Amino acid sequence: MDFVHADDVASTLATWQRVCGDPGERRQQAVFRFAAADDRWVSVEMTFTNRLEHPEISGIVCNGRDVSERIAAEAAVRASESRYRAIAETAQEGILVADLTGRTLFANQKAADILGVTLEILHETSAARLLAPSDPSVLLANIANRARRGSEIYELSYGHPDGNSRSLRFSVSPMSEDGQAATLAMISDVTEVRAAEEQLRSRALHDELTGLPNRALMVDRLEHVLARHERSPRGHVAVLLADLDDFKLVNDSWGHAAGDELLRQVAHRLSTAIRAVDTVARFGGDEFVILCEHVSDEEAQAIAARVLGVLSEPFTIESHPIYVAASIGIALAPPHDAATLLQYADTAMYSAKNRGPGHLQLFDVALAENAAERLTLGNDLRVALDGDGLQLHYQPVVALATGELVGVEGLARWRHPVRGNVPPSTFVPIAERLGLAPALDRWAIKTGVTDARRLRKALDSRLHVAVNISAANVADGALEQYVNSLDVRVADDQPLLVLEITENALMQNPAGAKATLEALHDMGVEAAIDDFGTGYSSLAYLSRLPVQTLKIDRSFVSDLDVDPHARGIAAAIIDLARTLGLRTIAEGVETVAQLRVLTELGCWAAQGFLWSPAVPLDALVAMVSDLPDQRFDIACD
Repeated sequence: MDFVHADDVASTLATWQRVCGDPGERRQQAVFRFAAADDRWVSVEMTFTNRLEHPEISGIVCNGRDVSERIAAEAAVRASESRYRAIAETAQEGILVADLTGRTLFANQKAADILGVTLEILHETSAARLLAPSDPSVLLANIANRARRGSEIYELSYGHPDGNSRSLRFSVSPMSEDGQAATLAMISDVTEVRAAEEQLRSRALHDELTGLPNRALMVDRLEHVLARHERSPRGHVAVLLADLDDFKLVNDSWGHAAGDELLRQVAHRLSTAIRAVDTVARFGGDEFVILCEHVSDEEAQAIAARVLGVLSEPFTIESHPIYVAASIGIALAPPHDAATLLQYADTAMYSAKNRGPGHLQLFDVALAENAAERLTLGNDLRVALDGDGLQLHYQPVVALATGELVGVEGLARWRHPVRGNVPPSTFVPIAERLGLAPALDRWAIKTGVTDARRLRKALDSRLHVAVNISAANVADGALEQYVNSLDVRVADDQPLLVLEITENALMQNPAGAKATLEALHDMGVEAAIDDFGTGYSSLAYLSRLPVQTLKIDRSFVSDLDVDPHARGIAAAIIDLARTLGLRTIAEGVETVAQLRVLTELGCWAAQGFLWSPAVPLDALVAMVSDLPDQRFDIACD
């Protein structure tokens, strides 16, 4: 015992004493550290055998062997197991080892937590039965097949004991446990991740404001419906494109929050107005698309009429009733693809809008030809605006008291290199439809200002040039900046530039129009309301606008001398202007009789074929220069 390590003496002696006291030759085994000659401690495994009663031996037989390497290896294994068990227990993933029958060989606490059971249950019940209680054998076979191919990742839906369904992600690999084939599974609960991904997918394909499918999802569904219809044709596929009329007025008058609420209510009504098999989507802004399958053209129009009907009822926004209307374009397939079908529906919608609020239009061949014509002309108009393809012709504005030329109205003219003269009634709507109206307005203003200076110099006059601007430019801050850059203020306080704006354009955004016109007035630019009496405007608001002139529409002038109603309207407009301190200019004067009535009513000035059509600048200068005292004939006899 002098050579046994002090820490091992007691256990070794106890083993020795048990052997010595056993007459039945019982063997006892002890492992202890033994001092070697080179001062190393050697691990010895000693077997003691009691042979005291053996006639020849009469002693204790001790067989020993050096097991230092084995003891060191076992210690290393124990340390390794301890480390890996600590890693397994602190891992953020569930770790589970199961044999090929599904029996749990090892599981950490995280695996039990993810599965919502205790470790005891996880060992008592096979993992396969927990994960697939209805048919665990199928799951086992699937796992085994995947494991044989090496590491595999897959997901399954797990019925959690709390009653909810969880998405679990498994990374499985083959392994050996105590010499038998087994499977190692790393388990993650990805329920929240998948829910977030689904929400992102939904937001990518649905309109956040209304919850309806968005443009991308609608186009995808339309393509699938057309493909299905091609395989099994029955009736038509119809696309209905609905655009709210004057929605901008709601935003401008009530604010964007009210506009958003209106869009939500419109979306709800559209969803209730269509069939269960139809799809409604918000295409953007105030545009909605309805997709109908297996319909005739009459059924498609009936659905559109029903939509117009439900939208005609008042909406309640902030406790106030709001009325809106819609214009609906309808396109049918076959034979068109998704993109063409949507384009045709858009074309039909604008045709419906041109007829006034609350109309629907079915796309036909004539509309297709018109659409192609507008597209071609639109491209040519862009080229004309970039070059010198457009001109302004000028019609004289004559003072009815003196015959003096007080101004001219600049009217755009386009001589197309192939088509010849294209009237403004054709190309101006195209410019507005393609978003070219601001560019057309800027061109007209710049040309008009340049020509006004030439006219003033050539005729030694203080006349003005009037040009028309579109509704798109009335409340645009860029218009103010552009006009300001032209330096239109003159020393004689007589306006060089007058901008003519229709009543309807003014009332689309009254507040914005007022701000723009006030800023322009500060620059020396006057404003005139064109075609007065044909639109709708608030007289109370009109009195607050910085407007200097009302232009009497030609529809009232043409029958002045024969229609008492037309004369009454003209008289009312002139009296209204006089009350508000405004001038009046009559358009479309062609006869002396019309001139006589206007003079009697006290109209300030007029323009029309009685004196001259719109002519090029040089022709106007020559014509006025040849007049006696540069005054037009205003005789009424």
